[in-house]
Amino acid sequence: MPIVICSLQNGDRLARRHFKTFMASYMQQEPFLDSPLWHFALEFYSRPRVPPACLTLQEIADVDVCLLLFSLYCALTKRFISQQRLRQCDEKIRDWRSTVI
Repeated sequence: MPIVICSLQNGDRLARRHFKTFMASYMQQEPFLDSPLWHFALEFYSRPRVPPACLTLQEIADVDVCLLLFSLYCALTKRFISQQRLRQCDEKIRDWRSTVI
């Protein structure tokens, strides 16, 4: 999957629509992306102020946006995730993150 990093301006509905269309098309090619977590991440990140907030956290506090979205999903679905498990997840994606971001 090509990695697309973009910052959407508030009210940029056209860009959001294109992003959703692109992801829907990609999901048809990759069935493993058809999961509740993936749908949550797409819906949450498409909200107007979320991308700039996430990118600011990434730049200023070195927050991993994928882990942030995963943590939010766990909290919203009442799934407990320990700090140890979160660290393990962070370690597993460290190499990927260093090549993508």
